[in-house]
Amino acid sequence: MARRSSGTAARPKDESKVENGVRFAQSCILGLAAHLIFFSLAEANAAIRQALDRINDHVMRRLGVSRRRVALDTPTRTAPPRPTEDTSLRDQWNKN
Repeated sequence: MARRSSGTAARPKDESKVENGVRFAQSCILGLAAHLIFFSLAEANAAIRQALDRINDHVMRRLGVSRRRVALDTPTRTAPPRPTEDTSLRDQWNKN
């Protein structure tokens, strides 16, 4: 049996939640920008940023806080330190 190389489970349980979140953000951004005409990429990016700020600052009914507050209050995990490479043998080999 082949092993999966990705970091996800064989049957992720949160995939539909993520897809719904992306669909929600996409519909909000496209809905707000549907009637606008952009003459530069900077204008389009500014409109997207405003829409994202509006989405992230909106208070969710179920939780009573905004997405931004949830993200700021969630502790971040750091990666474990990587072991350092012992170069003493390599240095000895390169001297000879």
